[in-house]
Amino acid sequence: GGLGGLEHLVQPPVGSVSWSADEDRMTRIPRYAGRRTALALFALVAAPTGCVSQKQMLAQKQDGAVQTALQRGRFDLNCPSATATVLSSDFIQPAVQGPWVGGLERVEYTVGVAGCNQRRTYVVMCQVGTDTCFAANPEERR
Repeated sequence: GGLGGLEHLVQPPVGSVSWSADEDRMTRIPRYAGRRTALALFALVAAPTGCVSQKQMLAQKQDGAVQTALQRGRFDLNCPSATATVLSSDFIQPAVQGPWVGGLERVEYTVGVAGCNQRRTYVVMCQVGTDTCFAANPEERR
């Protein structure tokens, strides 16, 4: 061999798949390495959302979004008896997507909060994969 009698020291990686017999010993690649890599990438991309549809995700996050808007609205209106109504909802796709780049998936709700002869509208954003939501009042500009 080309290793000066050290061929017996070259060992395939532990846990590797079967090797191709017709390849040179120094350039051998496991037969299923490419498939394993593709499967791992698919799992990473599919893992954050699993099999949950956009409608299901909107339904799952709605209660948290309403509570976030209600908490903010009751404070802003100084009205503990205020109530909230979902006016609209939308699933926001990441701005950047690709096999190696993944943006944040979010759900957005427009929630009206009314009480004590006042009302406000809030846009509530919730990041998929967390329990965190943020309520912003688009009418507030500073």
